[in-house]
Amino acid sequence: MKARKGLALFLSIAMILSMLSLTAFAAEGEPAVSFPDAADSWAKSSIERWAGYGIVKGDEKGNVNPAADLTRGELAQMFVNLFGLSEKAENTYADLEGGEWYADAILKCTAAGIMQGDGANCNGNAHITRAEVMVMFGRAMGVAPAAEPDLSKFTDSAEVPDWAAGYMAPLVEMGVVSGVSDGVIAATINIDRASTLALLDKAIVEYVNAPGEVALDASKGFVVVNVSDKEAGAVLTGSAANVVVAAGAADGKVVLKDLTAGNVTMAGAADLSVEGKSDVSALSVDAAGSVAIAKDAKVGSVAVNAEAKLENAGTVTTLTANAAAEITNTGKVTDMVLEEAAKVTNDGTVTNLTANAPAEIVNTGKVTTLTANAAAEVDNKGTVSKAEIKADGVVLDGKKPSNISVDKGVKNPTNSDGKEVK
Repeated sequence: MKARKGLALFLSIAMILSMLSLTAFAAEGEPAVSFPDAADSWAKSSIERWAGYGIVKGDEKGNVNPAADLTRGELAQMFVNLFGLSEKAENTYADLEGGEWYADAILKCTAAGIMQGDGANCNGNAHITRAEVMVMFGRAMGVAPAAEPDLSKFTDSAEVPDWAAGYMAPLVEMGVVSGVSDGVIAATINIDRASTLALLDKAIVEYVNAPGEVALDASKGFVVVNVSDKEAGAVLTGSAANVVVAAGAADGKVVLKDLTAGNVTMAGAADLSVEGKSDVSALSVDAAGSVAIAKDAKVGSVAVNAEAKLENAGTVTTLTANAAAEITNTGKVTDMVLEEAAKVTNDGTVTNLTANAPAEIVNTGKVTTLTANAAAEVDNKGTVSKAEIKADGVVLDGKKPSNISVDKGVKNPTNSDGKEVK
């Protein structure tokens, strides 16, 4: 009896250790899963990489079916796994009942703006073309479509749909997308599972799914952060062409520390901080999280596209609020443009502050030129060298600007008591 208990205990411990080692192995993104039908596939390493992260899984027979054409539903599930999507859109698709295995994934990709259907149907079981995959990938990565896409290097560029060319051209320029052969991009052919995973493998040079510090050397492609950790978070150093803070990083902490980056997109409502000597060319805030730019950090352009909180103590060239965000500046901003009714507190320096919407502005710092193209409310306790009033209904409280100009036909600004400020 004792021998059996001892054997049972030994087997239990062995099983636990085995599970722990497998979990750790998979968490690092190494091949923890292999598929018998992928052993001879040209994309074997790509398949195993994404299987290790749990992005792709086998069927009931343990096969991954690399040569099978990908369906829209399968791609949706891959994107849900890859980016940690959780928010679901209301089902407006005529061909989606809600009980399909891919229903949740389709609705999550729809909420994220990745999938849009054909206007009526989602076509979850339909095969998907290379162009469709590239467009959805571009949307997921926050790629700005080219206004005048140039795909002339490909002999079949005339076959690329207009709705796809804008996304495909930047991905080609980045080196993420290449043709299926010399000079052929084959936009309209169906893509198989192996080619899809190979595309992800080439495009995503670093996939960060565990907390800790990661030293980057990614001059091309994308770095995707999918870590929702409030304590340690993910700390990125080094250099990267493109960084995407995924939806799965919501409520987590992401730190860019001494990082030189081209484009940073915050798609998840994370706590993002730009610290040290970081130098970021463009930062796009697409989720209602919080962003802090530290004193010695530099950002070329910041676009706040969600109702987020932004604190800048560093140096920003252009800051545009495209949503009703809360912005606090204690650093330096050359051009601040408020396209929506944002709330701004300035205790630093703004060279040009332009309100194109009825924003609320409290200034205790220095503004060189304030331009009101809408009925903004300004409480000035600092210095405003010049105020250009170009719309009715502007409110100026506190200290009077050194110089005020009012466009012809526009009413003079008033204070909160209704008294004209001339």
